[in-house]
Amino acid sequence: MGRLRTPLPLLLLLAACGEPERPFVMVLGSEPSSFDPHWTNESAAFAVNSNLYDSLVETDPALAILPRLATRWLNPDELTWVFEVRRDVRFHDGTLLQADDVVASLVRARDHPRSQFRAALQSVVEVEASSAYEVRVRTHEPTPTLLRYLVPIAIAPSERLTSATPLERDPVGSGPYRFIAKDAGTAAITLRRFAGFWGGNATLDRVTVRAIPDEKERLRMLVAGAADLITDVPPSGVAQLRSVSDLRLLRATGLRETFLVFDVSRQKTPYASPPRNPFLDKRVRQAFVHAVDRGRLVREVLLGFGQEATQFAAPGVFGFNPEIRPTPFDPEAARRLLAEAGHPAGFSLTLDAPRGVHPGDADAAQRVAEDLRAVGVAVQLNLLPKEPMFDKLARRDISLCLATWNSLSGDMQEIYLNLLKTPRPGSGQGDDNAGGYSNPAVDAVFEEAGATSTPDVRLQRLKDGVALAIADVPWVPLFVQDQLYGIRAPYDWPARPDKRVRLSEVRRR
Repeated sequence: MGRLRTPLPLLLLLAACGEPERPFVMVLGSEPSSFDPHWTNESAAFAVNSNLYDSLVETDPALAILPRLATRWLNPDELTWVFEVRRDVRFHDGTLLQADDVVASLVRARDHPRSQFRAALQSVVEVEASSAYEVRVRTHEPTPTLLRYLVPIAIAPSERLTSATPLERDPVGSGPYRFIAKDAGTAAITLRRFAGFWGGNATLDRVTVRAIPDEKERLRMLVAGAADLITDVPPSGVAQLRSVSDLRLLRATGLRETFLVFDVSRQKTPYASPPRNPFLDKRVRQAFVHAVDRGRLVREVLLGFGQEATQFAAPGVFGFNPEIRPTPFDPEAARRLLAEAGHPAGFSLTLDAPRGVHPGDADAAQRVAEDLRAVGVAVQLNLLPKEPMFDKLARRDISLCLATWNSLSGDMQEIYLNLLKTPRPGSGQGDDNAGGYSNPAVDAVFEEAGATSTPDVRLQRLKDGVALAIADVPWVPLFVQDQLYGIRAPYDWPARPDKRVRLSEVRRR
């Protein structure tokens, strides 16, 4: 199809009147891992990239599906989805967005070896442009979750997806903000309002995004007026934030769960002392569940800004099973189970955990280590910054680790495909299953749920799968954390549970 272009000076003309003295400053807890939107599903990157790129559909703060680049869609049969693409949408480089761009983006997200969304799109067998503004998607089985899987998948110009200038260095999307630069010294990211955005002009003209892992420093910047919006407010800083008259705390029930992962895939696990992997014995895994005081974590680490986890998903996720009750904190039961499993004197191991990636992560790991030591497990804590920790998880180089997952789709099937499914090399499925967990019975129930179109039936099958898996104890669910943000009083913003920060939704009060 022919490509229509408009001169860049006209497209990128920005309103000069009313420009603030300095840019709006947003401070994140960690640096975005990539500007290529298909190469990462990490929260900090999503917070930035969701302003640069658009997707076919989106979710509102209540996680209901809304149109975005797709104005409407239909299912002529169980294996076919037809999307009508919004007209008159321009990319930041002036290119007119058409169906070919959608096709190329979806195929890349499904097939590229670095894509973090391959698992979600494995049922897709064909994506084609049936006209300049219509995309037809075919799946090999009914995939009722497809719309939710499409929420985080960005659409980029097809020509840029194979360009010598990668999106990683020069991101180009159709979102309300365009990328200007990343400072080599400070890593500060400069964004500018895109005057050609199809959805109308955003309130903010210029935005600077900074990453400050130190929780106290983020809060200090907000209090001092050096930041206008900060994510990952530490619970310990809430009282200080509330004491400043021109600051406001924004709180959303979170979708991020923190949990412990066991290595259950190897006969000898590298960072535990027994000659045979102790976590192959379910009694040891159950002992760890009893040993950890999750209520203490919520009280002392989250300061009440969250809740104990009982399973693999937050209560707001579709598929959450309310019938699963929390396992009681019972150190005596933990000692008894360890003895029954042949470890009456306990054993030693290394607990890998992130430091400064999410609020309270290191503190949570410290308390988990204390609880395990109290039942005879000699824990050496290995706290790591984000990149080394992510690398360890990707290589499954752990015996026991503290990990988190933020459900962008709000659907349990996503958590299963990434974290619980028997790993399938090359497919993306099970890529984040750091413990190598595999249970064919669990796989069968979730696969059935994934191909079930009737919502009530699918919900019940998801609940069944959750119950079956949690009984197998591949994880120790710890807590679900509220999302806490701080914002300066001249501004308002609807805080979201998924950590997406849509700057176009920031308004002056």
